[in-house]
Amino acid sequence: MKLRNIYMACKRSVEQIRNVRIYQNTTSTTRYWVSGWNDAQTAILNNLKGIELFEEKIAAFINAIPQALITRNEFEVSSSDWTSIRNRHKELLMSIQDVIELYESMGFEENSAQGIDIKLPECKDFQEFRKCIDELDFILYKCPFFKSDEEHLQFESMDVGSLWITILAVSAVGVSASVLLNNIAAFIDKCYVIKSHQLTIKQQEVIYENMKIDQKTKEQYLDGLKLVYDQIVKSTVVELEEITNIKLEDGEQVGIVSQAFDKTISLLDKGLQIYTTIDTPKEVQNLFKPLEMKYVDVAKPIEKIVQKEE
Repeated sequence: MKLRNIYMACKRSVEQIRNVRIYQNTTSTTRYWVSGWNDAQTAILNNLKGIELFEEKIAAFINAIPQALITRNEFEVSSSDWTSIRNRHKELLMSIQDVIELYESMGFEENSAQGIDIKLPECKDFQEFRKCIDELDFILYKCPFFKSDEEHLQFESMDVGSLWITILAVSAVGVSASVLLNNIAAFIDKCYVIKSHQLTIKQQEVIYENMKIDQKTKEQYLDGLKLVYDQIVKSTVVELEEITNIKLEDGEQVGIVSQAFDKTISLLDKGLQIYTTIDTPKEVQNLFKPLEMKYVDVAKPIEKIVQKEE
């Protein structure tokens, strides 16, 4: 995850976690109390869950709360549980504060912007890295579905010490926009459709290659599969035109979109990840969330086919 996203998650959670009171109440005997747990738990689950940096400390903090009391906002605990909760709370809070202080000490602006965070695939050398950037440039800046008179995609930054880059969707007057993000989500969704058909075509090719028929007949079958695939791409492009309300001008643009499909699928196979920036409205983020799981579902049977062929 990008450092900025971790920072924003920390900023959204720190007050609720800091406000947990772990105190003693002494009258005739000392009693040990915890209050403010519900807000802290909600902040953890909504903002920090899934951030690897905090996983162990979050688990330790939650596990320190007796299971019977986990749903209460204020509760009394034993002295040993109280000590454990206090220590685990302090460890998590210090980690969150460290991230906030680190990020702010680097002088980064806390600006809000809509866009996409892209994690580039791991590359074995600079040539492969450059090729990856070139393909991404083709997808984002050559594909007709990512062009608009009112909006444009703008490179924002590369995250510190990682392969995360941020591309913003900005309107002509400098206000963040979301139409292009909707188009990107629709395009990626169609990449999964194309990938699924590629899988089917590949299965058929394996069957035909292994059939005991003459080479000429086999080539006719394979040529027919290619025609079917080309028609699928064309019909998918038509669906994208309807979704995005962008009409392609000619066959050349259809060819560019087809290349963009292939390049995107190839990068996804290598480990490319695409998410909306943390500042993007929830309704746009929701368009992107199912995409990763959808791709995993498609990728699994592909891997099995490749293993069979080997």
